[in-house]
Amino acid sequence: MVNVGIIGCGGMGKLHSRSLKAIEGVRLAAACDIDAQALEAYAKEFSPARTYSDFGALVRDPGVDAVVVCLPTYVHKDAVLAAAAAGKQVFCEKPIALSEADAQEMIDACSQAGVILMLGFVRRFDNDWGTFKRLVEEGAIGRPVVWRHFMAGGGPHNSWFIDGEKGGGPIIDGAIHDLDFANWLFGPMAWCQGSARHFKSTSWDTVTVTIGYESGDELVLSWCWGLPKGAGGLHGQDAIGPGGTILFPHSVPSGLVPADVPSDEQGAYWLDTGEEKKPVLFQKHDMFLVEMEHFIDCCANGKQPVVTGEDGLKAIRVALQSLASARKL
Repeated sequence: MVNVGIIGCGGMGKLHSRSLKAIEGVRLAAACDIDAQALEAYAKEFSPARTYSDFGALVRDPGVDAVVVCLPTYVHKDAVLAAAAAGKQVFCEKPIALSEADAQEMIDACSQAGVILMLGFVRRFDNDWGTFKRLVEEGAIGRPVVWRHFMAGGGPHNSWFIDGEKGGGPIIDGAIHDLDFANWLFGPMAWCQGSARHFKSTSWDTVTVTIGYESGDELVLSWCWGLPKGAGGLHGQDAIGPGGTILFPHSVPSGLVPADVPSDEQGAYWLDTGEEKKPVLFQKHDMFLVEMEHFIDCCANGKQPVVTGEDGLKAIRVALQSLASARKL
């Protein structure tokens, strides 16, 4: 039995708790949140054995084996250091921290304590994103690949996400998933350049950056969390290469996917090589459940996770270097 404590009872804390409740051999032993109403609502839904108003008390609970940290980014370090000092296995939501120094301190603390530090880069466990990785690695459109991703909106409803000292904005928080995935797919970064501006917040909430990798591949990001409430721009994503294009599922025009494909069970990329145009299907599944199953397996059987603190450090390094290289407007 793995006894898990949830640190932070908001959206991600509840999402991970639903996954954990579905895994055999897991018990929700404790939960904490500084917001009494949030903690009460969480307890009503999940009935943890004990509740706390601060994570320091939770990590000292002898009935807790592992913690899932779902706090705002600027509090990650304090929670992870406390958990490591108490000998708890740690899952921490992305991004790992707001600075390389904090990330390294977290990694070192968990290493010295002999506990796991797994990062919440959930795409590593997803059939959808795994299909994109497979197509690139199989050379479906040749190499080098230029992966392009643009989006624009008002950002998450919680203001800390676009606070420069708490969440860091879209490149540090939202696009960190892209940065980790590109590190995994393309390898080490070679260079980056772009532009960054403030539309409405203390963070660089509107950023366009091109990141080049030693492999010759590129990632082009244009992310905005600075639009007025309720306003939104187009969201598009593709990959281009010398052999053709890959359209991501949300960018595939309606009508291209065969009508007999059950949309609730399967998704599709669109591969266009000029001579061949076809959907590439994948089976939909709950990537968050698979992610939590992996964390529990690591806790129960002494395994090292496939997504580590070092992966978190590499991703935040690319994010920070991208912002540092950008022309500030």
